[in-house]
Amino acid sequence: MEYQISDRLSFMRFLDLGLANDIPDQNTKWLFKENLIKANVIEKLFKKFENQIEKEGIIVKEGVIVDVTIVEVHRQCNNRYENGQIKAGEIPNQ
Repeated sequence: MEYQISDRLSFMRFLDLGLANDIPDQNTKWLFKENLIKANVIEKLFKKFENQIEKEGIIVKEGVIVDVTIVEVHRQCNNRYENGQIKAGEIPNQ
């Protein structure tokens, strides 16, 4: 995340950081999270965040898993006649 923040101005603007500001490192983020856990406020914080998102009309899908399987297939090489058949809605002879 540290790289993303330093690489993208949009991330910096979202975090209200300028070019002269230090970027939070991994330890800073970890300590912040630990302090939220100790203060027992994480659930309240996320609930407020969800409410703000809903007010903006943003739809959030929870628990969505996207499965991608890459399959190698034979590259089809049609000649011009076969391409014409396909464009006409016909099925070329194989």
